[in-house]
Amino acid sequence: MQQNSLTIVGERLTVVAPPNAPVERLSMEGTPARFSDVTPKGRKVDGHAAHMRYLPASQQVHLDGAAELTEGANTFSSAHIVYDTKTGVVTAGTPGTRVEATLVPGKQTAPATGKPAP
Repeated sequence: MQQNSLTIVGERLTVVAPPNAPVERLSMEGTPARFSDVTPKGRKVDGHAAHMRYLPASQQVHLDGAAELTEGANTFSSAHIVYDTKTGVVTAGTPGTRVEATLVPGKQTAPATGKPAP
């Protein structure tokens, strides 16, 4: 599935779309399902999980089950991660679950462009 810079790949895609209405959600499953995108600031983002949902109305990707997301040198892993494709904001974890994150300070090279990130 591809929309603008967002690409989601996996083994099984389910599309939920009521008659005469826009698509509500796309669900992708895989071992693992994978996605890639470029943030509004031009940074490449990659992620994978057992199950992903893309919600076109909110432009969010929900990663569930051994979820991992990488943005430049920054990494996140948790049972649940939400990535907002409009803003590039990552929200990881749910109450009672652990989140592992590695955040690298300073200027990073944006792999999508090869130029220093703003």
